[in-house]
Amino acid sequence: MAMMPVPAGKPPGQTESWEERAEQARIFAQLGQIEYERVLLQRRLDAALAEAAARPAMEAALAEAHARIAELTDTASKLRSQRDTQFAARRGAEEARDIAQARIAALEEELAGAATQEAVAAATTGLAAERDAALARIAGLEAELAAAAAGREAAGLAQAAAEEARDAALRSLEEATARIAELMAEREAGNQAAARLRRARQAAQNEATAARAEAERLQQDATMLITARAEAENARNRAIEETMALRVELMRLRAGAEPRRKPDLSATPAPAPAAPGEPVAFDEAWYLKTYPDVRAAVAAEIFSSGLDHFLQHGRAEGRQPLPEAMPAAG
Repeated sequence: MAMMPVPAGKPPGQTESWEERAEQARIFAQLGQIEYERVLLQRRLDAALAEAAARPAMEAALAEAHARIAELTDTASKLRSQRDTQFAARRGAEEARDIAQARIAALEEELAGAATQEAVAAATTGLAAERDAALARIAGLEAELAAAAAGREAAGLAQAAAEEARDAALRSLEEATARIAELMAEREAGNQAAARLRRARQAAQNEATAARAEAERLQQDATMLITARAEAENARNRAIEETMALRVELMRLRAGAEPRRKPDLSATPAPAPAAPGEPVAFDEAWYLKTYPDVRAAVAAEIFSSGLDHFLQHGRAEGRQPLPEAMPAAG
């Protein structure tokens, strides 16, 4: 009986299947994407916090602008009060001038009927002095009114500039408030997205853990199969060895019971024997290693060698004399 060699191959479970490798690659890709999106959301959150930190400075600038506007408004009120006072003084001076001119006219009328020239000259000199004093006072009041008008104009310009600054600050504050609200909304959305990503990452990790557990289970099953296969192979080898031992014992018993003779091969058509003197390609060591029953028979001196067995029985049984003659494993 010829022993067919067991085809060699990689034990299952020693290498991962392409499905497991693809699943692990998909899980690692998801984890990388989750980490990348988390970094982006963290950067957006840091930018939002930085803009929110700049809000107190803007509020301080707005408060300073309001204080400046109040100061300019008070200055304008004071200038308006001074202008009204100066206008009242001017009106009083004009009234005094009109009174002086009326008095001068009355005095001139009185001088017309005066008896002496000296009284007329004295009255005229006094009235001229009063008139010059009134004119000087009027000129001073007009200069004060001009200065007040210039100050009022400057105050108006300053107030307009302050109001523009206040409006710009208010617009900046409104824009900053809107931007902060937008960033807070984005932050909330980012937190929600980060939570979803964390849940997805946890799910991916759970899937990876389950996949690893399944791979370990498959590895254990493969190890058990390899162990079972090795045990079955060992049992098969032991059975073959026991069978060979029984056959050798049977051959030894037959050899002791009757003289050795050639077996009757009439029932099995044998190939044509080699011509006398024709060399036979034969590998003695390989033949005995491949066929343990022949090795046992040669050890029991039933056959003188493996070649003796091949020429008498092996060729008819279909045994191969060389490794190259073995059929390819299907």
